Amino acid sequence: MNAQIARLLTVAVCLLLTAPLAAQDEAPLGDARLRPLLAEAGLIHELDPDGEYRLLLEFEDGRTQLVFIRSGTSNLEGLEVREIYSPGCLGDTLASSMVMTLLLHANHDVIMGAWEYQASTQGDVALFCARIPADPDAAVLRRLVGLVGQVADDMEELLTGKDDL
Repeated sequence: MNAQIARLLTVAVCLLLTAPLAAQDEAPLGDARLRPLLAEAGLIHELDPDGEYRLLLEFEDGRTQLVFIRSGTSNLEGLEVREIYSPGCLGDTLASSMVMTLLLHANHDVIMGAWEYQASTQGDVALFCARIPADPDAAVLRRLVGLVGQVADDMEELLTGKDDL
């Protein structure tokens, strides 16, 4: 299977697995507040059918990483929050308790965000997720998208040695 088909399959699995992550307000058209922030931050994006913003980050070392920004938001005691997340590993890689322990220990090393495990009938995925205020300024959004993508990409490289996500 060539790399482009593998990447498309990976994206499809990620989208299927992350749809039911949390109970959030519906926003199928995408949160319009994000568009100008993404443009100001210089972040190229697509809106997927679920209303999530999908970004493909390219790092200086040539690696790439998918990052998603949820349009739907949640309310935490009067604070509107949204998620930025990125898959770090899929499927069989997660079967090991050693990998799960590694992800838990990795949570200690980050200030913003954490590793989450999602199981579904389509497979398992480990996501690095940061919950942020729903309306950050463009500079903060850019930094956090980069952070989430870099942490997830580093874990993918450590666990698989590949660049599929």
